[in-house]
Amino acid sequence: MAGGAGRDDHSSLDSTIGTLKRCLRIVSGEVDAETSNSTEACASSHGNNPWPRDQHMFSQDECVGNERAQSIKIVDYKDEAQIGDIMRLITKDLSEPYSIYTYRYFIHNWPELCLLAYDTLSSTYVGAVVCKLDRNAEGRRKGYLAMLAVDESCRRLGL
Repeated sequence: MAGGAGRDDHSSLDSTIGTLKRCLRIVSGEVDAETSNSTEACASSHGNNPWPRDQHMFSQDECVGNERAQSIKIVDYKDEAQIGDIMRLITKDLSEPYSIYTYRYFIHNWPELCLLAYDTLSSTYVGAVVCKLDRNAEGRRKGYLAMLAVDESCRRLGL
């Protein structure tokens, strides 16, 4: 290992841990997001290593639609009949157009890693996540998140 590499890794780890602690304090209500995003709050909570103001800023939006969120159920991929809904969600929200063969590659090889968010009120799919799981050269599992989309009307509901 190079002489400075350990320190950089340590500094990066400290920064990550500090960020996670800040997030937990915000979520628990100990500090509000606006105060926590200030340069002073960053400097005081991290000593000599201030947290960059432009990273991981929290939105002041409130999560809304708790009753809407309760009507949405996460369901497993069942069959080819759902692929049209998956394509609709992904195509609408992602910049890259995928061919049907790309969807089929992931869904047919890892159907258990394809989940859909189904809105029982509107009887429509409002979210999809498509993943795969491989093993690397050492035999360790390696996950890959291929596609993720949530209909704009259902974002910030905690899906």
